This record gives sequence, structure tokens and C-alpha cells, in this order.
Amino acid sequence: MLESTLPIVIVTGIFGFIAIFGFFFVGRSSSDRGLVQTMVVTTAFCLWIFWLAAYMAQIHPLLAPILKVEEACVQDAMNNTICT
Repeated sequence: MLESTLPIVIVTGIFGFIAIFGFFFVGRSSSDRGLVQTMVVTTAFCLWIFWLAAYMAQIHPLLAPILKVEEACVQDAMNNTICT
């Protein structure tokens, strides 16, 4: 269980750091400071959500390939195809 949750915690911390850093330190001298802060935090959140969806789809796929016994074929070293 720890193997699948540790990357989520680490990457969430990284994106959280980026959002907090962007909120407090980016756009200090700009006249549109609120807009810049909103853009940085929203970008960090959208990137995190996209990464999380891609990561979770790889760990727990909704659809898995189904191999029927009739379709299972093996090719040996002599290029002979053996189907069951």
C-alpha cells in the first residue's frame, strides 16, 4: 500500500510547494498581482489534477484486456505459430 501512496504524497507536496511559492512570491511588483497569483495557483492545481488522473489510471485501470483461449497464439524460434 505504501508503494502506491508514496509517489502521490511526494508529487502532491511538490505541486503544493509550487502553488504556495507562486502565491506569495510571484508577481510582487506587478500591478495585476492578484491575477498573476490566481494564474500560478490554478496552473499548479490543473497540472496536479492531470498528473493524478494519469497516475491513477495506470495503477487502477478501469478497462483491462481480455484474452480468450481461442485467440492465444505463440510463435516459437522457428517461426511456427502454435494456437490452442
